[in-house]
Amino acid sequence: MNKKILWGFVAVVVLVGAFFVFSNKQQVTPIVTKQSIKIGFMLPLTGQFGAIGEGVKNAGMMAVEDYNLSHPNVTVSIVNEDDGFDVKKGIPAYTKLTTIDKVSGIMMISTPIIDAIHEKMNADALPIVSIGLQNNGVAPDNIFQTTLAPIAPIEFMAKFVDSKNHNKTAVIYNNAFPATKSFYDAFIKNYTKQHVDFVVTDAQSANVAATKIMSSGFDSVVILEDAVGGPLVTKDLKILDTKNKLAYYYDLQLSTGWAEYKKLLGDTNKLNGAYALKIKGGDTSVFTQKYKAKYGTDPTPYAEYGYDSAMVLLNNYNANQKTWISNIQATSFVGPSGKITFDKDGVRLQETEMNEVENGSVSQ
Repeated sequence: MNKKILWGFVAVVVLVGAFFVFSNKQQVTPIVTKQSIKIGFMLPLTGQFGAIGEGVKNAGMMAVEDYNLSHPNVTVSIVNEDDGFDVKKGIPAYTKLTTIDKVSGIMMISTPIIDAIHEKMNADALPIVSIGLQNNGVAPDNIFQTTLAPIAPIEFMAKFVDSKNHNKTAVIYNNAFPATKSFYDAFIKNYTKQHVDFVVTDAQSANVAATKIMSSGFDSVVILEDAVGGPLVTKDLKILDTKNKLAYYYDLQLSTGWAEYKKLLGDTNKLNGAYALKIKGGDTSVFTQKYKAKYGTDPTPYAEYGYDSAMVLLNNYNANQKTWISNIQATSFVGPSGKITFDKDGVRLQETEMNEVENGSVSQ
């Protein structure tokens, strides 16, 4: 009898214990794992591009703050390194970030450095997001470019002009620089109509070209020039083209060299009706307001690309490097610099357009 009572008591204890164990399990709050990400900002913080590098760095820090607001359980640390836009300074900066600081990914700008050590970067396999162009070794790898490849807009421009069915087009370019020569090569490769080439490098060659164009039955002119040659030849053409017989087409240099055009032409309404190539960006109004409120000045050129480049790294983070890189390749979002997606080689795909100059303004 005593044994029965004892075993009955043990059974009750076991049942009660099991109940409390089960109840406690139901009430336990899962432990949230804190995640850490360390990223290097390798930028030209001194030298001729120091102001741009500083602006990109500031914008990148804004991105980190915004990311932290939506990811409170992630700790992001940034290591800033000055590469001076110089290979001799940039290689040690990269080595320090990867071997001493042991960052997981890098945001950068400097084209000379990325071209010099892209093979080393490929071997290290860290996600690299560059605002600057990569000229050497572009391939499906761990290096991504958040600015548009320079040839793509020229190809778009050529097809746009081609659709206008002009009879005789003058193509003006400067062969003194590899970049402008490559723009010319890309244009004529995609332009099927009759054209004649004119090389303009100074005021004299601009005057000669303008005179020949106006006396030889041309109905259109394409200007693939720098911010010096373009305004010079335009000024001479406008003096001779009093009845506006020519259709004018400009690459991105019309926007970047606008001040020089205004200086030489006096009245930029003379450009009304011309078409200018433009990269379709995003809405920077909110970004500009936040940047100015935080740093007391307007954003520097490419600052919005710094914000978006940092977000490309952060929003796609994965502790596994291969997965992180794969996530970046598939990224698609709209930031201050516009929509960001990448082609198979990790180069940004961005919309371009040809805008007509109206009321003396190239901005639309």
